[in-house]
Amino acid sequence: MNNALNILKNFIENRLSINDLEDAIYSNQDLISILEQAKTKPYMNSDTVYDYIISQDLSLIDSKLNLIEIFREILDANNVEYKHNTDTEEIFDLILDSVPDWVPSSVNYINYLYDKYQPKNSVSFKKIIKEHFIYINKAPKWLQDPEWPINKSPAVFIGQLDISKIQHDTSYLYIFWDKEENKYIEIVQTM
Repeated sequence: MNNALNILKNFIENRLSINDLEDAIYSNQDLISILEQAKTKPYMNSDTVYDYIISQDLSLIDSKLNLIEIFREILDANNVEYKHNTDTEEIFDLILDSVPDWVPSSVNYINYLYDKYQPKNSVSFKKIIKEHFIYINKAPKWLQDPEWPINKSPAVFIGQLDISKIQHDTSYLYIFWDKEENKYIEIVQTM
């Protein structure tokens, strides 16, 4: 059991990689047992914490942040001392500060950009994001959550049209061009 708690502690202290953690999550029976017995949260929509964790993409920064919170609670409940490492929170804050409203902040591509360029501040990361999320004249003004299409890279935003007169509610048609596939993509959002 101590070995399993040490795995959680090492991850929180940033001394265990996400890949090594994933290996342990699938192979360490003591760790599996601890995660299956831990108290679930309403947002998890899973029977056990273990089920929730294995359903997540652990390479995403927000998933890693959730893991840290879950593991802290488990360590606290077991009276295990640990040093709080804020690297993940700082990266998450940098990403949130850098991503404009018109770009979906939860996409893997944002994590990919962060991992590839390792920006030191939000100014440099904003520049990187704008170089990848290209628009012709103006950035999209989304009615709902951003739905920027991303194949291997983000499609180019061409423009949006108010199509409310031909719909029952306030509606916009967003037009993108996927340069890799050389095709247009339309997205409709209605409020």
